[in-house]
Amino acid sequence: MGDSVPSPRLEILVINRAGPVKNMKIRPWLIRLLILLFFLMMAALAVVGYFLYQQHQRFSAISKLAVELRKQNDSLATQVHELKTMAELARRSSQVEQTTTPPTTVTTTTVTTTTAAKPTTTVTTAAAAGRTTETGEPAVSDAVSIRIVRQTITNSRISVVFDVVNKNQSAKPVTGYVTTIARGQRAGKPWIEASPAMRLSPLGRPLNYRRGEAFSVQRYRRFRANFQVADKKFKRLEFLLYSRSGDLMLVKLVDLTKSRPSVTPRRAPRGNEG
Repeated sequence: MGDSVPSPRLEILVINRAGPVKNMKIRPWLIRLLILLFFLMMAALAVVGYFLYQQHQRFSAISKLAVELRKQNDSLATQVHELKTMAELARRSSQVEQTTTPPTTVTTTTVTTTTAAKPTTTVTTAAAAGRTTETGEPAVSDAVSIRIVRQTITNSRISVVFDVVNKNQSAKPVTGYVTTIARGQRAGKPWIEASPAMRLSPLGRPLNYRRGEAFSVQRYRRFRANFQVADKKFKRLEFLLYSRSGDLMLVKLVDLTKSRPSVTPRRAPRGNEG
């Protein structure tokens, strides 16, 4: 009863082969200190992990916001391009109307002056009509042209194979985007669709010209456009060539009402030559 209870402690025996046994004792307070340090380290790791998780959430929110802003920017750019296209078409249409308007005859003008002025007006009008379409868009380009290779028209579909040709083959390649537009009627109402498929403006022009097929042509490159007929009556095809910056370089019109089913106008050598 009189003996005191020894305090708990951890003893480690270190035995040396060439020497006596050494006794090393670890006090209980040292064990408690090690346990306390362990829990402190775990708590610190938890706090650091929490802050890293918060940073990850913030970065995720910023990336989502950046994606939304990029989409809005693309939408605004598309709208601006559409407005520019409509304004350019309106400007060119007004220019064509002014060019084709017959000149006002002045009563004081002599017969010689009037006779000399008529050929000049005729040449100017013919040149404007030859280089622009009815809407004032460029019908001729000094850099690039469209060559119809094969045109197949049936009751179920329209298939056109065409080449984008670089007129200046010795110069650098011509780059841009090509889109084919089919105009006609469906159920008695005007109908417009594109190949490749894309959204079009009410004027039948791409809202985003980059949706067309990209090309880089040193000599020529071959493309194909297909349209399903079904209940539609297509009357005209329009081949639109845009530059990489969005400028309309060429519009080639093909009247389908004069074409017969399964017509092959002419064939060019097969293959693509960039």
